[in-house]
Amino acid sequence: MLNIFMFLLEYVRVVIILFAGLALLFFLESRLFMITLEGAPFFLLLFANMILILVFYRNKLQFSGWYKGKEVKPLPPRTSKILIFTAFLAIISAFFL
Repeated sequence: MLNIFMFLLEYVRVVIILFAGLALLFFLESRLFMITLEGAPFFLLLFANMILILVFYRNKLQFSGWYKGKEVKPLPPRTSKILIFTAFLAIISAFFL
């Protein structure tokens, strides 16, 4: 029962991290690059920001959370590099649309 409760706490933590991270990244991108968040660039930035948050959570933040399961592992380095490259490619392409 305690394990389920810890899992639910971790789930709430993930949702809060996702919303806070997306808000922070969108704020920085809109101020830094003077873009509006609408249309195709918005969805590319949303995709890229979600990938960056996923990689950061899976490689760093999940180890400081409440849920300590045996399946909690970081992403492989090659997968992390591919995802980060894809995210930066999406961010760069959002400014050319």
